Amino acid sequence: QWRAVIKLAANAKRVYVAGDDDQAIFRWAGADVQTFIDLPGQLTVLPQSYRCAQHITTLAKDLIAHIHNRIPKQWRSRNEKGRVEKITDPFAHEGLDSGSWIILGRNRYMLKEYEEACRSRGYTYETSFGGLLQSTAVRAIVLWEQLRKGKSVTLPDAQLVYEYISVHKGIGRGGKSLLQEQDGSSLISMAILKEKFKLITTAVWHDALDKIPVEEREYYRACLRRGEKILETPRIKISTIHAIKGGEADNVILNTNMARRTYEEWQQNYDDEFRVFYVAVTRARNNLYILDPTARDYFNYL
Repeated sequence: QWRAVIKLAANAKRVYVAGDDDQAIFRWAGADVQTFIDLPGQLTVLPQSYRCAQHITTLAKDLIAHIHNRIPKQWRSRNEKGRVEKITDPFAHEGLDSGSWIILGRNRYMLKEYEEACRSRGYTYETSFGGLLQSTAVRAIVLWEQLRKGKSVTLPDAQLVYEYISVHKGIGRGGKSLLQEQDGSSLISMAILKEKFKLITTAVWHDALDKIPVEEREYYRACLRRGEKILETPRIKISTIHAIKGGEADNVILNTNMARRTYEEWQQNYDDEFRVFYVAVTRARNNLYILDPTARDYFNYL
């Protein structure tokens, strides 16, 4: 990649290269931070962070000072003080009920328990690999409740709703085929579905849309009971540190546990994990919550 850059820049009178060696966390995938550090030319450091509050900035600077091979740089935080706090249970925090949150783990397998906790407690969440709220079932729920309130929906929307209702139980035999064969742009109401497309049920969504898997259905019900808005971007993101690079939230919860293999690699490449956890810390705009370690191997500089 660097050879390609050098080739492209060969005949240019001026070349701008932007980056941050302190956040170069993909060396294991071939990213060469040393070439970036050694680039000749004039160096300009952007002096102001518009993300991190004061206490988070102080911690980040203490952390990055452990890196042996880096370009020294000074930058200022936002004026707000913010908070850095040690906690034992992310879901015991009352603030989790509002605002934007990121829950971070060093290794992907560590995140499963947080997904399960969000589902059981009715928090809207997403991961770097998707989530239940990306299901078309969510839209079907909203459309069905619109129909029950007397509103009309488009033909494609009505066809989507029918995908989640069982034949015989909620739709008469042949009703789904009749609807799928339709085309046009006319709007369709509950009354039309009953009259022309053999709709039987008018029950609330969690009874009518019985083809939504039980676990998924109960999760949506838990979210709605909590007052979450299931059509909006989820407030909570659960991610590995590598996958969240570039992201940010008002609040970050950080798990410092490490897989044994990750810990052993850290001992071989000292700077790498400090860069990784520097990236993790600086995802927080206002508040950083550091979980007490529960594993034998963990990042012990926070």
